[in-house]
Amino acid sequence: MRQATFKSWSASKARPALKSTVVPAGSVWRESSQLMDGPYISGDRIDWVKVKCVQRAHLVVVGYVPQSGGTVAALRLARQQGSELVYAGKVGTGFSAKSGAEVRKKLEPLMRKAAALSKPLKKTDTVWVEPRFEADVGFLEDTGDALRHPSFKGLKER
Repeated sequence: MRQATFKSWSASKARPALKSTVVPAGSVWRESSQLMDGPYISGDRIDWVKVKCVQRAHLVVVGYVPQSGGTVAALRLARQQGSELVYAGKVGTGFSAKSGAEVRKKLEPLMRKAAALSKPLKKTDTVWVEPRFEADVGFLEDTGDALRHPSFKGLKER
């Protein structure tokens, strides 16, 4: 029912007026929107939309976790802080079989023995690479130590 309502809104030339509220949901900010003239009624509503506020960042790729089939299971990421690279976590979601294989093909020639990080990091499942690429990553929250719910969006040269 909710999908049908929103499809009819998007198909109509007259767009509904919405009012939005941004509220913290735990430690993640979420936005909810409703029809401008719609009253508040508790319970499930078809005229309310809840939206996650996804953030994006470009982080340096310092390694990858290989997966069988010539693709990657995850990328190890770092933040550039001055002249140092500080570990920022990993991203293992958002790869298709094709994009995972393309990323691995770009990273394999850049292999190195140890991580190019300011503080050593031991991850036995990781192939470390020269930090020549940046990953575009979507995530819900940056805790400072890691990203919550990161998703790979793309790769570019630094």
